[in-house]
Formats: sequence, structure tokens, C-alpha cells
Amino acid sequence: MEFIFNYLILNLKFIRKKLACSDICNPVLNHAKRGNMSKKEKLIAKLLRRPNDFTWSELTSLLKSFGYSEVKTGKTGGSRRRFIHSRAATITLHKPHPQNIIKKYAIDQLIEQLQQEDLI
Repeated sequence: MEFIFNYLILNLKFIRKKLACSDICNPVLNHAKRGNMSKKEKLIAKLLRRPNDFTWSELTSLLKSFGYSEVKTGKTGGSRRRFIHSRAATITLHKPHPQNIIKKYAIDQLIEQLQQEDLI
């Protein structure tokens, strides 16, 4: 398992560039498809693939597994949601509506922030 996490951390750029490649070219993503990874590991692998179908519930589940808790921004906060962590920077996102799918720019921002916090 440690090898998989090290591979993800050290080769993020490689993974992004090789998304169009077959599973043979990307053993981490292939490993996730075989079902040998935990739910958290599968969500991380899916997030790093920058999918078109990453849902809000998957995002909240992943952030909660990292120790974040979701906070609504107040009575007039609308769809804005904050995720706070005791030792990491706060993540602010808009909850998608009417669909439940996270936009690509939000996924990119989330990946960047989680990398800065050394969580992925």
C-alpha cells in the first residue's frame, strides 16, 4: 500500500499526461479497477484522473476521510460550502446544482490544494 501512495505522490504529472494510455501504462489506476484498494484510495485515484462524473457525495466523503468537516457558510451562504481542518487550510467550494457533478476547474483547484497540504 505504501508503494501505491508513493507512486501517486511522485508521479502525479505522469498520471495526468498518460490518462489516455491503457491500464498497462498506469498500474495504480489499474489496481484501483481490480478492487484491491480501499474506498479512500479509489476516490483519490478517481480524483487524480479528473473525471467528468466526480460527484459531490464522493468529494465530501474523500474530504471527510482526510479529516475535513463540512460547514455551511451561514444563513445566506447559498451553495457555498467550507471544509475546515484542524491543521490544513480551509477549502471553499460551491455545491453544484441542479446536477451533483463537480466542475473540472473545482477538481483542479482541489487537487492543487490537497497537494499543497501533502494529503495526496
